[in-house]
Amino acid sequence: MTQSPKHSLIQAITKQHAQLEELMLLHQEALILRDHELAITLFNHYVDLQRAHLNFENTSLLPLLESLDDIQWKASLYVHEHNKIEQLLEKNRDRIATPDTSRYRRWLIDTIEQQKSLKNVLEHHEAREEQGMLPELTKAISQPKIAELIESLALATEPALSAIYDNSQSWREKLEQLD
Repeated sequence: MTQSPKHSLIQAITKQHAQLEELMLLHQEALILRDHELAITLFNHYVDLQRAHLNFENTSLLPLLESLDDIQWKASLYVHEHNKIEQLLEKNRDRIATPDTSRYRRWLIDTIEQQKSLKNVLEHHEAREEQGMLPELTKAISQPKIAELIESLALATEPALSAIYDNSQSWREKLEQLD
């Protein structure tokens, strides 16, 4: 049974949310296994994909949401959350750039706790999108526009996703060897 095109925008966005979550978990595995170079590489790819995803939402989805009358949350709330996510990405990037090798286990615990803050903000933000913005847009815009948005999402995130797909097998193999 084929899904209605009206649902495919939600599916495309939630698929990327899942891809981002998986990339974060790979990054954290690398931290736990003390492969700092791989951990930084994975986090940088995570940031690239997260930024491409947020930029797509800022430029393509939020202007459409602003044009709707009866919405659960204003576009400005999503913008505020995107800005908070950007701040947490930088804070986490700075944190992992300088591990405390003399007290690595404590540093690791603190780092994962700090990343938990980012993950919590993302979890709430994604839930808000999946409960508000995405169904509201799906209901309000035409199927051809939805198809256009899905294509725009793919184009906006393709460079970041290609780099991830090109390397994901070798990253997984390296993590398995370290385990």
